[in-house]
Amino acid sequence: MRIAVVTPYYREDNEILGRCMNSVRAQSMHVDHILIADGHPQEWVEDYDNVDHLVLRKSSADYGDTPRSLGFLLAIRRDYDIIQFLDADNVLFSNHFEAVLNGFAATGAELLIARRHMLRPDGSIINWTSEEDENLQHVDTSCYVFSRNAFPVGLKWSYIPRELGCVDDRVFFASVKCSNLKISALPIKTVGYTCMWPGVYRAIGEDPPPGHREIMDRYADAKTWWNTLDENRRQLIQRNLGATINIV
Repeated sequence: MRIAVVTPYYREDNEILGRCMNSVRAQSMHVDHILIADGHPQEWVEDYDNVDHLVLRKSSADYGDTPRSLGFLLAIRRDYDIIQFLDADNVLFSNHFEAVLNGFAATGAELLIARRHMLRPDGSIINWTSEEDENLQHVDTSCYVFSRNAFPVGLKWSYIPRELGCVDDRVFFASVKCSNLKISALPIKTVGYTCMWPGVYRAIGEDPPPGHREIMDRYADAKTWWNTLDENRRQLIQRNLGATINIV
């Protein structure tokens, strides 16, 4: 069983990227890590013995969608059995792939959805749960685990328009729901998601961390672009994705 994790990275701090890489290497089985530099390569990552390093000399500036898609394609061409996305500021808990393999075996799933803990930037767990996550109304990018039968759906990530990059995981989830894949979700949380959304911190009575991000303006721009797009172009995008796109 050959497993690959695909991580696009941009200008992440060495400590952040290293934490991500160490979490992949700390799994109880061998996992190869395909890292794609989005215009700003850090050559030190090649010191890791489980790393395949792909470098894009010019940044794509599309929320990692181009490097993520290229890494996924590379993993397919390298004949991996299981491929997972993992963003550079996120981590896998040490029991992650043990739970993943058990999940595939127990359910016969073709696409497995991992669940996530929200983390502070220092790596500590935030005692807060997204209702969307719990009810599988939303799946974060780093929580998709593809078996070979799901690879054709994974390739659809490359059809997400640049202008919808800020909602790429939601657009992709629409494609997943319209697929004929057998999908299952892990019962436990094995992915750590570094949370920079102010609303989460306000909900638990904490100040948002430095560098926190607001997403609503980006959502508004994406919605305006989509709603003013030529109808023929909109239909083509939806046909390529195999799903109806509804940006709320």
